[in-house]
This record gives sequence, structure tokens and C-alpha cells, in this order.
Amino acid sequence: MRKIRIAIAGASGYAGAELVRLVAQHPHFELIAVTSEKSAGAPVGSVFPSLAGFVPLTFQVEGVGAEAVPVTDSSRVAFEADVLVTVIRT
Repeated sequence: MRKIRIAIAGASGYAGAELVRLVAQHPHFELIAVTSEKSAGAPVGSVFPSLAGFVPLTFQVEGVGAEAVPVTDSSRVAFEADVLVTVIRT
């Protein structure tokens, strides 16, 4: 059975961290990308020490704008992911 590929946008807050942890532990999910505006370029483990060595990803830039320099091609991530979860801060 093929794993479901998950990307999480806005993953640097508390809810995002919990979602990253849950997805990374799930046997049928593969976490392929995480984005964050404030933590772009930082390894997930440096932002969330409890996930160090457990999630080998780096936060990518959220969105593309005049001041944003994309770490990767966001359309490629959206195309490769089966599910894109957005975490919205209120």
C-alpha cells in the first residue's frame, strides 16, 4: 500500500507541531513538506527540539511575494502531495 503524501502549510506553531508529530508517526502517511513564514530555512528539529532526528525536513517559505524567496517550487510540492493541510492562526 502506497503511503499518503502530506504537506503542512503554517507548521511552526503549537498546532502545526502537533500535526507534524502525528503525521510523522502515522504508518500510512509520509510527511513530504512543511512551510513556515517565520521559520523558513530552519530544520524542523531546531524549531521543535522534541522532533529533532525524527523529522528530517526544513521549513520552506510560505507563499511567494515580493519579499519571499521560495526555498523550493511551491507548485511542485502541491503537485507531489496527496493532501495539503493548512494551519491557520487566529
